[in-house]
Amino acid sequence: MIKKVTNFLTPEEGNYLHSYADGLLIRTDEKDFKKNPSIAWDRTIVTEFLMLKKQSFIAESYDRKILPNYSSIVVYSPDAKVDKHVSPINHDVTVIINLFDENRWPIHFGRVDTKEDMVETLKQCEAF
Repeated sequence: MIKKVTNFLTPEEGNYLHSYADGLLIRTDEKDFKKNPSIAWDRTIVTEFLMLKKQSFIAESYDRKILPNYSSIVVYSPDAKVDKHVSPINHDVTVIINLFDENRWPIHFGRVDTKEDMVETLKQCEAF
């Protein structure tokens, strides 16, 4: 199931997470983006807390227990191109949130085992 959620983050959560990601980005050297068009910060205290906080909200859409597993913040350079790919890890649920409203691009989100596919852009604090 692919579902767009327009109210995934409250304004307070969105502002805090945006500020947190912005702080990480400010401390990142521009040279790092020349090596790789994206930089990830995995399992930060903020993303882990948010994952746990949103677990029950996410679980409402499923008929099974959802267990938290992994969180990260990924920032893409303005000229980054993300190719269509299959995640190397078999996830039950993946949540993608757009934090920076000025950086909207089409997201292709689907499942390999079905023809289900969704192409849409996310506004700030919206999620798939």
